[in-house]
Amino acid sequence: MRLFRRKPREVTHPADSGNDSPRRERPAWMVDGAQAVLFSGYETLEVVGESFRQDKLRRLTGYPPPEEPVRKQIHAVLVAEDDNPHDPDAIAVWIDGLHVGYLSRENARRYRPGLLKQQQTHRKPIALTGVICGGGMRADGPGMLGVFLDHDPADFGCRPQPVPPPPGSRMRTALSDAIATDADDDSYDLGWMADLPDDDVRAIPLLRNSWPPRQVSSAVTTCTSTLRPCCTGAETRSPPRLASTTRPAVSTTAR
Repeated sequence: MRLFRRKPREVTHPADSGNDSPRRERPAWMVDGAQAVLFSGYETLEVVGESFRQDKLRRLTGYPPPEEPVRKQIHAVLVAEDDNPHDPDAIAVWIDGLHVGYLSRENARRYRPGLLKQQQTHRKPIALTGVICGGGMRADGPGMLGVFLDHDPADFGCRPQPVPPPPGSRMRTALSDAIATDADDDSYDLGWMADLPDDDVRAIPLLRNSWPPRQVSSAVTTCTSTLRPCCTGAETRSPPRLASTTRPAVSTTAR
């Protein structure tokens, strides 16, 4: 049983954030002031195809300098493309009236039935909280921007897909997951671990002095942020406070 769930809320989405997204490309309902139901969660849903839409992502983040890392909270609308000639299950991702990518083919197949069910239940489009992040200078030049969405698979009738532990590992931890996916996930880098001394007594002070923990802001706090024509006031799923040791009490306050 999942103790921490968020309540969906409605948001208003902007129809247009620039001239590079002609109206004929957008769904007919995506006009100024269009309402969507906003969901969130504690698991990441990645978006693909952002490499072909970097100018749109830079526009959405205010065209930051190439050397500046980017992390911008967003609300993204999921749009099932029934007429997509390449993938009948395609789910497009739109932010502030701009098409920024798709869910992967695998995720589109998994999430499409639940997405359509939520749309039918709420009679509105469905949106997710998330971030645009990336940028900064790298050895091969400016880093690209990517889109990562927050969600709860259960909201779409899906089960979480756990990351298998590294070969030879008997225990699955957050660190083992990170090590298992480090090579394929550019959102973090564990290369610094190779510089740590093998002796724990020497490594612990080095970690404390050289790698102080970063203060990471929660993506859940963006539900009421400014959304230039496309996302305002709605119901979100908030983690409930436990009223007792056996039964959680649902809190209606969105973080």
